[in-house]
Amino acid sequence: MRQLPKLINSLDIVNNFSTTIYTTEVREAYDFAFSKGITTMATIDTANMTGYLIRSHAAKMIVRYAMDILNKTLDTSKICQFSDIGAQSQELQTYALQVCQL
Repeated sequence: MRQLPKLINSLDIVNNFSTTIYTTEVREAYDFAFSKGITTMATIDTANMTGYLIRSHAAKMIVRYAMDILNKTLDTSKICQFSDIGAQSQELQTYALQVCQL
């Protein structure tokens, strides 16, 4: 039983070590995005910085950055239609529309 805390501490070191694989630029970009609510991933590792980015996540980040950082507003009079997103999630449809209306 005494070995268990040592094992857990070893795992913590491995988990913390993984954040060092990111460049300073990537770490600073994540920190900025997290501090501004552009990403809601609690750690750089859960943000999966080297993984694939899907359209809904990209659209959300663009909208959040443009509206929250650049203080842009939506032009809701702009008509935006997409032929390829009807079967996509409501989240993707909403953010795609908002990106278009920026």
